Amino acid sequence: MACTADARLRHTGPPSKIFPRFSYMLRTLAFSLTVLAGTSVLANTACPQHFAAGQRPVVTNPKMQPRTQELCFKAFAVLHSGLSRTPLYAAEHLTRQNMKNAAKLSRKDSFHAEDALPEGDRAELSDYERSGYDRGHLQYPVKNILIS
Repeated sequence: MACTADARLRHTGPPSKIFPRFSYMLRTLAFSLTVLAGTSVLANTACPQHFAAGQRPVVTNPKMQPRTQELCFKAFAVLHSGLSRTPLYAAEHLTRQNMKNAAKLSRKDSFHAEDALPEGDRAELSDYERSGYDRGHLQYPVKNILIS
């Protein structure tokens, strides 16, 4: 039996319907690249211990620069956007000992609005209701550090 053009497989719908996970990953990658493309220059920081060479990235995308605020904590630093009410990045200095100590920790799911941020710029618990998102973990690797 000869193969004809009519016997070829045809794509009958948008990629997001056929490959939902792949479509989600592409959108996430595109967003991440947009943010990272705007953070390529280095700047001074109030908490250099958390950054490579003691310098933090600078947001070079002018649309993302207004209402940013650096937050320094004992174990990590965050550059927070009042526009999106989310962190643009979180940074911490990981050591082998920190990782060993973290293996002994259990995660605590307690959310609080960050008091160091102006009320209009910070996320509140109500922002996460029925969203499907985990609530407010500014520091992505939350289990990495044991602070005594």
